[in-house]
Amino acid sequence: MTRRFVSKLAMCLTLAIAAPLVAQAPQGPPAVLRIFREEIKQGKNAAHEKVEAAYVRALAKAGETYIGMDSMTGANEAWFIEHYDSMAALEKVIQAIDKNPGLTAQLEQLDSQDGELRSGGRTIIATQNRAASYRDEAVPALLPKARYLQVQIVRVRPGHGTDYIDTLRSQNAAFEKMKTEQPRGVFGVASGMPGPAYLLLTLRTSLAELDPPAVAPAMTIAQAMGGDEALAKYRRAVSDVVVSQETLLFKFNPKMSNPPKAVVDADKDFWVP
Repeated sequence: MTRRFVSKLAMCLTLAIAAPLVAQAPQGPPAVLRIFREEIKQGKNAAHEKVEAAYVRALAKAGETYIGMDSMTGANEAWFIEHYDSMAALEKVIQAIDKNPGLTAQLEQLDSQDGELRSGGRTIIATQNRAASYRDEAVPALLPKARYLQVQIVRVRPGHGTDYIDTLRSQNAAFEKMKTEQPRGVFGVASGMPGPAYLLLTLRTSLAELDPPAVAPAMTIAQAMGGDEALAKYRRAVSDVVVSQETLLFKFNPKMSNPPKAVVDADKDFWVP
Protein backbone atom coordinates (compact mmCIF):
# COMPACT_ATOMS: atom_id res chain seq x y z
CA MET A 1 0.00 0.00 0.00
CA THR A 2 2.48 2.55 -1.20
CA ARG A 3 -0.62 4.73 -1.47
CA ARG A 4 0.30 6.21 1.92
CA PHE A 5 3.51 7.79 0.67
CA VAL A 6 2.90 10.91 -1.40
CA SER A 7 6.17 12.73 -2.12
CA LYS A 8 6.43 16.40 -1.28
CA LEU A 9 6.99 17.21 -4.97
CA ALA A 10 3.84 15.35 -5.99
CA MET A 11 1.90 17.10 -3.25
CA CYS A 12 3.09 20.53 -4.39
CA LEU A 13 2.06 19.75 -7.97
CA THR A 14 -1.36 18.60 -6.79
CA LEU A 15 -1.88 21.74 -4.76
CA ALA A 16 -0.92 23.88 -7.75
CA ILE A 17 -3.43 22.06 -9.97
CA ALA A 18 -6.26 22.10 -7.44
CA ALA A 19 -5.82 25.66 -6.18
CA PRO A 20 -7.85 27.29 -9.01
CA LEU A 21 -10.74 24.90 -8.31
CA VAL A 22 -10.74 25.82 -4.65
CA ALA A 23 -10.47 29.53 -5.31
CA GLN A 24 -13.52 29.52 -7.62
CA ALA A 25 -15.88 28.07 -4.98
CA PRO A 26 -18.02 30.97 -3.68
CA GLN A 27 -19.01 29.01 -0.57
CA GLY A 28 -15.41 28.60 0.56
CA PRO A 29 -13.00 25.72 0.05
CA PRO A 30 -14.78 22.58 -1.18
CA ALA A 31 -14.46 19.23 0.49
CA VAL A 32 -11.47 17.24 -0.73
CA LEU A 33 -11.28 13.51 -1.35
CA ARG A 34 -8.06 11.53 -1.60
CA ILE A 35 -8.83 8.17 -3.20
CA PHE A 36 -6.43 5.23 -3.31
CA ARG A 37 -7.49 2.91 -6.09
CA GLU A 38 -5.79 -0.49 -5.82
CA GLU A 39 -6.01 -3.27 -8.41
CA ILE A 40 -5.98 -6.61 -6.56
CA LYS A 41 -4.68 -9.82 -8.09
CA GLN A 42 -7.32 -12.48 -8.63
CA GLY A 43 -7.54 -14.86 -5.68
CA LYS A 44 -5.70 -12.47 -3.34
CA ASN A 45 -8.65 -10.59 -1.82
CA ALA A 46 -8.61 -12.45 1.51
CA ALA A 47 -4.86 -11.94 1.96
CA HIS A 48 -5.21 -8.30 0.95
CA GLU A 49 -7.94 -7.77 3.55
CA LYS A 50 -5.62 -9.07 6.30
CA VAL A 51 -2.84 -6.67 5.31
CA GLU A 52 -5.31 -3.79 5.14
CA ALA A 53 -6.53 -4.61 8.65
CA ALA A 54 -2.94 -4.11 9.81
CA TYR A 55 -2.93 -0.71 8.09
CA VAL A 56 -6.08 0.21 9.99
CA ARG A 57 -4.43 -0.59 13.32
CA ALA A 58 -1.32 1.41 12.42
CA LEU A 59 -3.07 4.46 11.00
CA ALA A 60 -5.73 4.58 13.71
CA LYS A 61 -2.95 5.46 16.17
CA ALA A 62 -2.06 8.39 13.92
CA GLY A 63 -5.68 9.57 13.86
CA GLU A 64 -6.15 9.08 10.12
CA THR A 65 -9.70 8.14 9.12
CA TYR A 66 -10.89 6.58 5.89
CA ILE A 67 -13.42 4.19 4.38
CA GLY A 68 -12.27 1.02 2.59
CA MET A 69 -14.40 -0.84 0.06
CA ASP A 70 -14.28 -3.74 -2.38
CA SER A 71 -15.52 -3.61 -5.97
CA MET A 72 -18.67 -5.53 -6.86
CA THR A 73 -18.56 -4.61 -10.55
CA GLY A 74 -15.80 -3.78 -12.97
CA ALA A 75 -12.18 -4.70 -12.30
CA ASN A 76 -11.15 -6.43 -9.06
CA GLU A 77 -10.27 -3.34 -7.02
CA ALA A 78 -10.21 -1.94 -3.52
CA TRP A 79 -10.82 1.78 -2.98
CA PHE A 80 -9.88 3.79 0.09
CA ILE A 81 -11.48 7.22 0.46
CA GLU A 82 -10.28 9.94 2.80
CA HIS A 83 -12.28 13.13 3.34
CA TYR A 84 -10.77 16.52 4.21
CA ASP A 85 -12.19 19.99 4.66
CA SER A 86 -9.45 21.50 2.49
CA MET A 87 -6.20 20.83 0.68
CA ALA A 88 -4.38 22.37 3.64
CA ALA A 89 -5.92 19.76 5.96
CA LEU A 90 -4.73 16.98 3.64
CA GLU A 91 -1.23 18.41 3.64
CA LYS A 92 -1.14 18.42 7.46
CA VAL A 93 -1.90 14.69 7.54
CA ILE A 94 0.85 13.95 5.03
CA GLN A 95 3.36 16.01 7.02
CA ALA A 96 2.34 14.36 10.30
CA ILE A 97 3.02 10.89 8.87
CA ASP A 98 6.34 12.06 7.38
CA LYS A 99 7.43 13.27 10.84
CA ASN A 100 6.63 9.96 12.54
CA PRO A 101 9.58 7.62 11.79
CA GLY A 102 8.10 4.72 13.73
CA LEU A 103 4.86 4.83 11.78
CA THR A 104 6.70 5.36 8.51
CA ALA A 105 8.80 2.24 9.09
CA GLN A 106 5.68 0.22 9.94
CA LEU A 107 3.89 1.41 6.80
CA GLU A 108 6.91 0.63 4.64
CA GLN A 109 6.88 -2.95 5.90
CA LEU A 110 3.16 -3.27 5.18
CA ASP A 111 3.66 -1.72 1.75
CA SER A 112 6.09 -4.50 0.90
CA GLN A 113 3.50 -7.13 1.82
CA ASP A 114 0.66 -5.33 0.10
CA GLY A 115 2.65 -4.83 -3.09
CA GLU A 116 2.77 -8.61 -3.61
CA LEU A 117 -1.03 -8.66 -3.74
CA ARG A 118 -1.62 -5.77 -6.15
CA SER A 119 -1.28 -5.59 -9.92
CA GLY A 120 -1.48 -1.79 -10.06
CA GLY A 121 -3.18 1.29 -8.72
CA ARG A 122 -3.38 5.07 -8.67
CA THR A 123 -4.05 7.96 -6.30
CA ILE A 124 -6.77 10.49 -7.13
CA ILE A 125 -7.49 13.86 -5.55
CA ALA A 126 -10.89 15.39 -6.23
CA THR A 127 -12.63 18.53 -4.99
CA GLN A 128 -16.34 18.86 -4.45
CA ASN A 129 -18.50 20.94 -6.76
CA ARG A 130 -21.24 22.03 -4.38
CA ALA A 131 -23.22 23.78 -7.10
CA ALA A 132 -23.67 20.46 -8.93
CA SER A 133 -24.08 18.20 -5.88
CA TYR A 134 -27.57 17.25 -4.74
CA ARG A 135 -28.68 17.36 -1.09
CA ASP A 136 -25.14 16.60 0.04
CA GLU A 137 -25.94 18.00 3.49
CA ALA A 138 -27.75 14.69 4.18
CA VAL A 139 -24.59 12.58 3.67
CA PRO A 140 -23.26 12.67 7.30
CA ALA A 141 -26.50 11.20 8.62
CA LEU A 142 -26.70 8.61 5.84
CA LEU A 143 -23.08 7.39 5.89
CA PRO A 144 -23.20 5.23 9.08
CA LYS A 145 -26.02 3.11 7.65
CA ALA A 146 -24.67 3.02 4.08
CA ARG A 147 -23.31 -0.31 2.90
CA TYR A 148 -22.53 0.46 -0.73
CA LEU A 149 -21.14 3.28 -2.84
CA GLN A 150 -22.20 3.82 -6.43
CA VAL A 151 -19.54 5.66 -8.44
CA GLN A 152 -20.04 7.24 -11.84
CA ILE A 153 -16.82 8.24 -13.59
CA VAL A 154 -17.61 10.82 -16.25
CA ARG A 155 -15.10 12.26 -18.71
CA VAL A 156 -16.08 15.38 -20.62
CA ARG A 157 -14.70 17.17 -23.63
CA PRO A 158 -11.93 19.68 -22.88
CA GLY A 159 -13.34 23.15 -22.34
CA HIS A 160 -16.86 21.87 -21.60
CA GLY A 161 -16.68 21.40 -17.84
CA THR A 162 -19.07 24.30 -17.22
CA ASP A 163 -21.53 22.92 -19.77
CA TYR A 164 -21.52 19.55 -18.03
CA ILE A 165 -22.10 21.14 -14.62
CA ASP A 166 -25.06 22.99 -16.13
CA THR A 167 -26.60 19.66 -17.18
CA LEU A 168 -26.22 18.35 -13.63
CA ARG A 169 -27.86 21.42 -12.18
CA SER A 170 -30.79 20.95 -14.60
CA GLN A 171 -31.07 17.35 -13.46
CA ASN A 172 -30.98 18.43 -9.81
CA ALA A 173 -33.83 20.87 -10.43
CA ALA A 174 -35.86 17.98 -11.85
CA PHE A 175 -34.99 15.83 -8.83
CA GLU A 176 -36.33 18.56 -6.56
CA LYS A 177 -39.64 18.61 -8.41
CA MET A 178 -39.82 14.82 -8.16
CA LYS A 179 -39.04 15.07 -4.42
CA THR A 180 -36.05 12.76 -4.79
CA GLU A 181 -34.34 12.38 -1.41
CA GLN A 182 -31.22 10.42 -2.44
CA PRO A 183 -28.17 12.71 -2.09
CA ARG A 184 -25.37 12.73 -4.67
CA GLY A 185 -21.93 14.28 -4.38
CA VAL A 186 -20.18 15.65 -7.45
CA PHE A 187 -16.39 15.92 -7.38
CA GLY A 188 -14.11 17.29 -10.06
CA VAL A 189 -10.86 15.36 -10.46
CA ALA A 190 -8.00 17.73 -9.69
CA SER A 191 -5.19 15.24 -10.21
CA GLY A 192 -4.55 11.56 -10.73
CA MET A 193 -6.50 10.47 -13.84
CA PRO A 194 -7.15 11.61 -17.42
CA GLY A 195 -9.58 14.47 -17.61
CA PRO A 196 -11.50 16.63 -17.49
CA ALA A 197 -13.26 14.08 -15.28
CA TYR A 198 -15.91 14.04 -12.59
CA LEU A 199 -16.87 11.52 -9.92
CA LEU A 200 -20.55 11.26 -9.02
CA LEU A 201 -20.89 9.47 -5.67
CA THR A 202 -24.14 8.00 -4.33
CA LEU A 203 -24.43 6.15 -1.02
CA ARG A 204 -26.73 3.12 -0.89
CA THR A 205 -28.03 1.47 2.27
CA SER A 206 -29.30 -1.53 0.28
CA LEU A 207 -29.07 -2.93 -3.23
CA ALA A 208 -32.87 -2.94 -3.20
CA GLU A 209 -32.65 0.80 -3.87
CA LEU A 210 -31.48 -0.08 -7.40
CA ASP A 211 -34.66 -2.05 -8.15
CA PRO A 212 -37.45 -0.36 -10.15
CA PRO A 213 -39.93 1.29 -7.75
CA ALA A 214 -42.94 -0.83 -6.88
CA VAL A 215 -45.17 2.21 -7.38
CA ALA A 216 -44.73 4.58 -10.29
CA PRO A 217 -43.49 8.03 -9.19
CA ALA A 218 -46.02 10.83 -9.11
CA MET A 219 -43.93 12.75 -11.64
CA THR A 220 -41.76 11.38 -14.44
CA ILE A 221 -38.36 12.80 -15.32
CA ALA A 222 -39.84 14.15 -18.57
CA GLN A 223 -42.56 16.01 -16.67
CA ALA A 224 -40.02 17.37 -14.18
CA MET A 225 -37.83 18.58 -17.04
CA GLY A 226 -40.77 20.39 -18.64
CA GLY A 227 -41.94 17.87 -21.22
CA ASP A 228 -40.56 15.42 -23.77
CA GLU A 229 -38.99 18.16 -25.89
CA ALA A 230 -37.16 19.61 -22.88
CA LEU A 231 -35.94 16.14 -21.89
CA ALA A 232 -34.66 15.50 -25.41
CA LYS A 233 -32.82 18.83 -25.33
CA TYR A 234 -31.24 17.90 -22.02
CA ARG A 235 -30.09 14.55 -23.36
CA ARG A 236 -28.57 16.20 -26.43
CA ALA A 237 -26.69 18.61 -24.18
CA VAL A 238 -25.27 15.69 -22.19
CA SER A 239 -24.32 13.83 -25.36
CA ASP A 240 -22.52 16.90 -26.71
CA VAL A 241 -20.17 17.24 -23.73
CA VAL A 242 -19.70 13.72 -22.29
CA VAL A 243 -16.94 11.59 -23.80
CA SER A 244 -17.46 8.48 -21.66
CA GLN A 245 -19.23 7.29 -18.55
CA GLU A 246 -18.61 4.26 -16.35
CA THR A 247 -20.69 3.17 -13.36
CA LEU A 248 -19.10 1.05 -10.61
CA LEU A 249 -20.56 -0.44 -7.45
CA PHE A 250 -18.57 -0.97 -4.23
CA LYS A 251 -19.32 -2.68 -0.94
CA PHE A 252 -18.00 -1.10 2.26
CA ASN A 253 -15.52 -3.29 4.12
CA PRO A 254 -15.34 -2.39 7.84
CA LYS A 255 -12.21 -4.52 8.30
CA MET A 256 -10.37 -2.22 5.89
CA SER A 257 -11.86 1.00 7.26
CA ASN A 258 -11.11 3.46 10.05
CA PRO A 259 -14.15 5.75 9.89
CA PRO A 260 -14.65 8.86 12.03
CA LYS A 261 -15.89 8.26 15.58
CA ALA A 262 -19.33 9.70 14.79
CA VAL A 263 -19.82 7.11 12.07
CA VAL A 264 -18.69 4.24 14.29
CA ASP A 265 -20.85 5.34 17.23
CA ALA A 266 -23.94 5.45 15.00
CA ASP A 267 -23.60 1.77 14.00
CA LYS A 268 -20.96 -0.11 16.00
CA ASP A 269 -22.32 -3.52 15.04
CA PHE A 270 -21.23 -2.92 11.45
CA TRP A 271 -18.19 -0.68 11.72
CA VAL A 272 -16.47 -2.57 14.55
CA PRO A 273 -16.36 -6.16 13.22
